[in-house]
Amino acid sequence: MNKKKCGIVTYHRAHNYGALLQAYALKKSLQKLSLEPVFIDYQPKSISKGYELYPQLPKKKSISAFIRYTKDFIHLILDYRRKKNRFIVFETFIKKEINIHKPEGMFEYLFLGSDQIWNTSYTNGVDKHYYGIFDNLTANNTISYAASMGTSKLNSEEEYTFIKYLKGLDGIGVREEELANYISSISSLNSEVNLDPTLLLSKAEWTSLKDNASIHVDDKPYLLIYEVHEHKLTQQVKEFISKKLGLSVISLSSRTDFYTNKNYITNASPNDFIKLFSNASFVITTSFHGTVFSIINEIPFLTLKFNNDTDIRSESLLRKVNLSERHIENIADIDNIPLEFSFEKGNLLLEEYRKKSIDFLKSFIRG
Repeated sequence: MNKKKCGIVTYHRAHNYGALLQAYALKKSLQKLSLEPVFIDYQPKSISKGYELYPQLPKKKSISAFIRYTKDFIHLILDYRRKKNRFIVFETFIKKEINIHKPEGMFEYLFLGSDQIWNTSYTNGVDKHYYGIFDNLTANNTISYAASMGTSKLNSEEEYTFIKYLKGLDGIGVREEELANYISSISSLNSEVNLDPTLLLSKAEWTSLKDNASIHVDDKPYLLIYEVHEHKLTQQVKEFISKKLGLSVISLSSRTDFYTNKNYITNASPNDFIKLFSNASFVITTSFHGTVFSIINEIPFLTLKFNNDTDIRSESLLRKVNLSERHIENIADIDNIPLEFSFEKGNLLLEEYRKKSIDFLKSFIRG
């Protein structure tokens, strides 16, 4: 069977575990549907500048811009080795796994997402490219999959443009219930809530990335700490769990800077990320994708709650798989839940949502 080429528009160059692993997962999922996906190489400067190794001299000549540049340069110098090593492992993964295509040509399908491609705070307003509108690229079918607006709010002008662009799509798949409800409240458009692409692949299907990891992990059981946003409870929960279960501790950082603890792992590749989660005995996380990969690998975990918008994605996922009790907000919560538990019911529920999301993709693919 000849595979039809399709494009994916997402944050495919981000030096961020969640962004790259969701991109990889959508690619793999589309390949299983007999498509040949490539990543459309579009990324605005507002996104790409956050992942450059060297800060760029400001074009705007102002004192504040120069101060910001100087501060970024000092941060680079103070943590150069770790920043460079982290930059290299992410760029290596992108070169190997993210097959890039210029934003031109004709495609049968163009998939928008996942990730926060409609977050106007990231894209400096409503960016037409993340709705499939390019000067030199056309597609017969343009579909968003698990697209997200994050927590950004639209003004009236942005809202008008947002709906206008959505009307040009052949299918609208979003990541959060909140966004689906928002779209229906301001238009007559229908949308469907999709699983984050990382959840479309099984534990076995993530193995190939784990097998290519370079990080060395001791054989002794360990507690993995992974935070995107630091939580005031982390230290207490870490000490309680590590002592009660007799585990050593590995802390994986989502970023690196001169103030990042020197004992944290800061240069793990996405492959290493998969290995660290799959080999852990227990996980403490504040991250949505930390929660995701704990569930995929059936590793006992606790997700720490902030009681703000940061919690939305983890809260929604845990509710879907009947694991809401794993979302804790104070140390006393640990006394009320078992540290070891069965994933059997959660896996059955997850499989139902997985099938629904894959069926959404299938519904647009012909031949």
